Amino acid sequence: SIPDAILPNFFSLGTNVPSDEVDAITTQLESGALRPMDAKKRLAHAIVNEWHSPGQADAAAEHFANVFSQRQSPDDMPEHALSFDSDTIPPITTIDLATLIAGAGLAASRGEAKRLIGQGGVRLNDEVVEAGEVQINPGAILRVGRRRWLRLVAEEPRE
Repeated sequence: SIPDAILPNFFSLGTNVPSDEVDAITTQLESGALRPMDAKKRLAHAIVNEWHSPGQADAAAEHFANVFSQRQSPDDMPEHALSFDSDTIPPITTIDLATLIAGAGLAASRGEAKRLIGQGGVRLNDEVVEAGEVQINPGAILRVGRRRWLRLVAEEPRE
């Protein structure tokens, strides 16, 4: 969420990118030859490369492209355990979606969750959900907004 106008400052002050390269980036941004989004990706790559490694910077860039540009589900996401009816095949549970979203911490309250659902900001297995109650199978993926993901899994049986 960096404003486009201050990108050159971030390159100068936040990275070890040589000043002549920063000047070239600034010129390209001003002329329109370089899109701000491409400059931001380059900045992110430079920062991750400096703090971690070139391999991790490449992996982070690929993750961003897959999840945010191509809208794929991330491989690693938090899990939330639910109780499923083991008498059905496949196992299934019916739950109030707003309660699930708020209970899993993906929204501050049921009211906020209901607003998100009403605005079309909730997806279950990549399909927009508009209903209050939904049927869920283990392994379902819940997406709230653009950046909050949750894999719904079966609770461990109690002994």
